[in-house]
Amino acid sequence: MFGYKIMAWWGVFVILVGIGLFGLGMTFELSKRDLERNGEIVKGKVTDIVSQPPYRSPVVTFRKKDGRQITFKSQLDVNVQWFQYKIGQEVDVIYHKSTPPPYSYLFYGGRMDQTYMINGFWEKNTGKLTLWLFALIAIVGGYFVKRHFTKKAARYAEMLGLK
Repeated sequence: MFGYKIMAWWGVFVILVGIGLFGLGMTFELSKRDLERNGEIVKGKVTDIVSQPPYRSPVVTFRKKDGRQITFKSQLDVNVQWFQYKIGQEVDVIYHKSTPPPYSYLFYGGRMDQTYMINGFWEKNTGKLTLWLFALIAIVGGYFVKRHFTKKAARYAEMLGLK
């Protein structure tokens, strides 16, 4: 019976991990909203493609409104089958005009000096959606583990006449 109760508490722990992942996903969402609110959108050009099979990532060069030229590698590595960029292709780039909030550290790949990215759905939302998917799996899975082992503990206690 004690083992079942321990497993039920593991279910609670997994639910708490899921809630933490959801909260981390929320920081990605808040960072994205801050970038969209305080960002400038400019045209950039794909100048190179970094290939680490089976993934590829574009290298983009753009010019900020103050005239500085920036070259960066996209944080999003894409499978070869879905890779859509070609050298010379023009893309929209969004960059933060000022200093982003401290919680945006992870959103920019742990590099607060690189506060720009391709202005595309997957570039801005992959981190958030991945975290929310794992959070959902953890919360639902933890709930079912807790429920299952709580019922087993209750049946076992009833069988032993402890209830």
